[in-house]
Amino acid sequence: YCPRCGVAYRPQDFYPVEHLFLCPGCDFDFYQNPLPSAVVVLMHPDRADDVLLLKRCTAPGIGHWCLPGGFIRYGEAPAAAAAREAWEEAGVEVLIGPVLSVGLLDYIYRGRQLCILEVAYLAHLSGPLPAANLVTQEASEVVFRPVGEVLRATEVLAFPRQAEVLQAYQAMLSGS
Repeated sequence: YCPRCGVAYRPQDFYPVEHLFLCPGCDFDFYQNPLPSAVVVLMHPDRADDVLLLKRCTAPGIGHWCLPGGFIRYGEAPAAAAAREAWEEAGVEVLIGPVLSVGLLDYIYRGRQLCILEVAYLAHLSGPLPAANLVTQEASEVVFRPVGEVLRATEVLAFPRQAEVLQAYQAMLSGS
């Protein structure tokens, strides 16, 4: 249904090349653009090979690991969103560094498939390490893990795209 006037869309109202619904009632262009998200690769302050991961306790990917991150709010700068998500999901204060990678991922959210534009930042702790045995609304565990270990078992990741993010981090560490 058109979000402006409520008219039901017909199959011929969808234009797949543009991912656009054109309302037959009011001519509203309803683009199905990617939704922006921001994630952080937070290195351990003493062990650069270890990065912070969350074990998800919310859908999608319950029981799988991911980087701290989430949707960017309306009007929020991507780096600010990354820092906010690190605090909300892992209880850590971070300084946001350079962008490591940008990519697209498919994401099932509340029963619908979304295309997500994920901006991944390098981050450094600006406060204490996360508390031992920390549990948050979205994480049943918050731990540092060696990036190489995660990349050898990418099936543990809730979002396969984040393997690319970790590979970019690993390449940055090695200077390539």
